[in-house]
Amino acid sequence: TMCRSAGFITDFNIQERSMKSQFKSVDRKQAKVCIIVGEDEVKNNQVNLKHIESQTQVTISIDEIIDTLDHYLNEEHECHCGHVEE
Repeated sequence: TMCRSAGFITDFNIQERSMKSQFKSVDRKQAKVCIIVGEDEVKNNQVNLKHIESQTQVTISIDEIIDTLDHYLNEEHECHCGHVEE
């Protein structure tokens, strides 16, 4: 919800499938970024964010999601949320 409110197009998958199968879905949908949330992340109020093109993955706090997405997708963030690139 937080990402959608910021103008990002999102998809949510909670099916119990292997990670390999889920990443195939990411590839099919041509996603730019994947946010991975497991039990440990929920406990620690964190997410793993993977930038698909560079294969870079970082663990961040939930509060950092929008800024991190902006960093990875800077020029691709075209919405009407009021965010201004500097």
